[in-house]
Amino acid sequence: TGIPDASKNLINAEARFFRGLAYNTLATLFGDVPLVKEPLNAPKTDFTRTPLAEVNALIEEDLLYAGTNLPDVGGVGAANNAAGKPAGRANKYMAMHLLAQAYLRMDKNDKAEEQARAVINSGKFELNKARFGSTSMPGDAFSDLFVYGKQRRSQGNKEVIWVQEMEPNASVVGGTQNNPQQRRLWGTGYHNVTGMRVADSLGGRSLGRLRLNNWVLYNLYEQNDMRNSSNNIRRTYYYNHPNYPNLMGQQVPKTASDTVTNLGAHTTKWYQFDPKDTFGYAMIKDIIHMRLGETYLLQAEAQFKQGKLGDAATSINALRDRANATPATAADITLDY
Repeated sequence: TGIPDASKNLINAEARFFRGLAYNTLATLFGDVPLVKEPLNAPKTDFTRTPLAEVNALIEEDLLYAGTNLPDVGGVGAANNAAGKPAGRANKYMAMHLLAQAYLRMDKNDKAEEQARAVINSGKFELNKARFGSTSMPGDAFSDLFVYGKQRRSQGNKEVIWVQEMEPNASVVGGTQNNPQQRRLWGTGYHNVTGMRVADSLGGRSLGRLRLNNWVLYNLYEQNDMRNSSNNIRRTYYYNHPNYPNLMGQQVPKTASDTVTNLGAHTTKWYQFDPKDTFGYAMIKDIIHMRLGETYLLQAEAQFKQGKLGDAATSINALRDRANATPATAADITLDY
């Protein structure tokens, strides 16, 4: 009552986007799942699985509605979207990108290509091909996408489609207190090595519980591939503790017994440092859920599944060109490429 129809449509579209997201995740993991379309006002214990075809129909309906009724994005750097709401709220391209994923799972590959192409051709997003926002620090066009404080569209990142914006409660009243593990797991415990101390340039304090596998480290990328640069995968460390002047600036030697915990090679995407939390308990960094680079890959997969190998190579090469990698050919394209 009293809510304008336009506002109702916007609220409905945002809710249906998240319902579509939730059910697509469930369908991907489990196939047939209970389908709940109306709010429950009492306990229910007799759920039964709904056939996947019905679940898929609801996902498609929800995301088509969201793609039509969610607002457009604002300009790069703008604080608000086209509806005057904060730029971090759901936008129509999030629904299109997600629907492309859902259509691939449903084997509706022509429709998946159509949705991905709509995002790519919208003119709202671009693959980042030049340094931005953090040019005073070492980096490249790819690593800049993941720098803390430059991950949002409102912060100048023109490639991102959906960013989960983290606002820690140490900085914002009512901010998040949860503790995502990405930085602590993927970073290393370099600070445990004598002659080393915690540094923001090394991602803050981490624990080194996961590492990239050998195929990624040694076989996935060509030597000149930007994604393989030291800005994106750290492989070497240098002593940085001023209390050890005889070691300062020298490379820390690696040991065969430690390829994970303290000196393992790792992705730098999760680097962050919060001077209010030097122990490194909380995660303050935003989480990028969708970006244009991934949309190109969705389009390429849809094209491959339709036998359009040349088109798939063209889609993939948009990313390989940005990374300075050898272009793919139609003969290269397989589902495992």
